[in-house]
Amino acid sequence: MNFFRGSLTTHYDAASGVGKLETSTVQEDVIVLKPFNGEALYLKIVITSKNNLEVYKIYDVDFKCKNAKKLLKSVCPRPCTWKLTREI
Repeated sequence: MNFFRGSLTTHYDAASGVGKLETSTVQEDVIVLKPFNGEALYLKIVITSKNNLEVYKIYDVDFKCKNAKKLLKSVCPRPCTWKLTREI
């Protein structure tokens, strides 16, 4: 396991709803997307330091990810290539 010690700066732009995270090597924009019944947090992360690579994450309050599965059906229509990490 490797550890890195450095600094992290953050900024939240309330007008655009974008949180910005930055280290010496990585810059990310974090956007909270449509929540799911208050039970799942849906994020879009744009890694601006890697040519605006987009990553989506869903965090669920349910250990078995029941809410995430329902949300995934609506935000990633078939054929959906996204995977729930709990099922990998």
